[in-house]
Amino acid sequence: MKLDKDIQHVLKMRWRHFAGRDIPFDVSWTHLNGYLKLYRYFIGLRFKCVLIEGKGKNFIMWRDPADIARLRRALSKRIHSAAYLTSCTRRIITSFVRFRRSASRFIKLDVRAMSNEKLASELGRYHAAFQHTAEGVSTLVELINAYGDLLMRRHRGLNEQALTLLSTPKRDTTPLQEERNFFRLIKRIQARPKGVTSREGRKAMKKHFEKYRWTSVYLGGDPWRWSDFANRVRSTVRSENPDERLTKLKARHEMNEFNSRQLSKKFSLTQREVVMLREMIYYRIEHENAFSRITYSSTSLRAEAARRLRLSRDEYHRLKLEEVTAALRGEKLPLKKLSDSRSKHYVVVLGMKRCHVFAGKDADALMRRLPYAKIPKKKRSQSSTRVVTGICGSQGSAQGTVRIVSRIEDIGKLRQGEILVTQNTTPTFLPAMKKSAAVITDEGGITCHAAIVSRELGIPCVIGTKNATQVLKNGQKVNVDATRGIVKRV
Repeated sequence: MKLDKDIQHVLKMRWRHFAGRDIPFDVSWTHLNGYLKLYRYFIGLRFKCVLIEGKGKNFIMWRDPADIARLRRALSKRIHSAAYLTSCTRRIITSFVRFRRSASRFIKLDVRAMSNEKLASELGRYHAAFQHTAEGVSTLVELINAYGDLLMRRHRGLNEQALTLLSTPKRDTTPLQEERNFFRLIKRIQARPKGVTSREGRKAMKKHFEKYRWTSVYLGGDPWRWSDFANRVRSTVRSENPDERLTKLKARHEMNEFNSRQLSKKFSLTQREVVMLREMIYYRIEHENAFSRITYSSTSLRAEAARRLRLSRDEYHRLKLEEVTAALRGEKLPLKKLSDSRSKHYVVVLGMKRCHVFAGKDADALMRRLPYAKIPKKKRSQSSTRVVTGICGSQGSAQGTVRIVSRIEDIGKLRQGEILVTQNTTPTFLPAMKKSAAVITDEGGITCHAAIVSRELGIPCVIGTKNATQVLKNGQKVNVDATRGIVKRV
């Protein structure tokens, strides 16, 4: 198999597993095309090459550590300029505001009345909104990491742990807004003689449900189901005091603000530095939420395209946007054959000028030819250790039973009060996070979703353990001392 000149350099790089999630082919394709188009626009830099390998719905992102280091070295030089940082964040935020509005537009569209040409055009708008919000998250993560490194170099004694506690969003994010409004809803329902069966109670529940049901969608997640939400309300009405929960949320907010002031004073950070960091953290989370909302609101668009092309949902998700829109516009393409070829194994490669797809045997052959970076050997004793250590993502302590969530399908298995253990979290994990007594992740730093959301919601959280999902087992009892970043088996 001969490689195109655009990607021949992949054979000279050293590849290492970077991230893994449950997402379909069309998301992988759109995501990497977003890398190609928007990284330079947002931050003036881009990665030389990125691979996404898919097996079924299992997504693995491969990157060259040297390529990551190269981009971050260049970014660390530019980040010294306040004008550069302000310009980058302004472009990302302007794009966010523009494309977030598209969610309201998509959900109002009468897709059945559209011509094929109009449907293809609207799908193009959806993919543009997808890319701008998804790459907004990705580039903000790089900017925050670079800015955090700059602050640690600039202020003596400031370390990643302190920076993580300092990095609380400047404003309330959607997950915190939903939690507060949910317990205000519970308070109103408890005040009604008939509770959830009252007309006013049901009306208030429906309003909250419609306002926030999209929050768990993100990459591959499903929107809330009414039955699950109604059960959540009934359970909370019976077992919880809403005033107590609202007081705890207020106290956590005040503690976060106190920590921010104290750490700023201790390490002599300027108000401008702190505000810039916290604003970027806010938009890093809200970009993910906007992405979830856009994906949810465009569901009918994609479903209608699949219906007209006589494709199942899974078949549709294994096609490129360009293939779908071309078919809608009358071009005869073997859509089912293309979809089937990517069902078992595919690789999407970000080249210098465009993205490339390999499927089936070609994907197998490419992955065999790639040179891989050496991975440090793990200590043999780690699987039997009784202590897991990481970084404090959110202060607090908890004791409970471990529940490992490796796939989106496993989220529903977590029970109230269990300890959520996973590689990383996304908005899809929010229902599980809110039920858990504590959150533990393998991955993560100051930019990670788990740490930011847990700090807002007052959930103890330990991040960056590297091996919690391997060391801990389902059903084990553990003590979580998140403030010290320590998890001990009981």
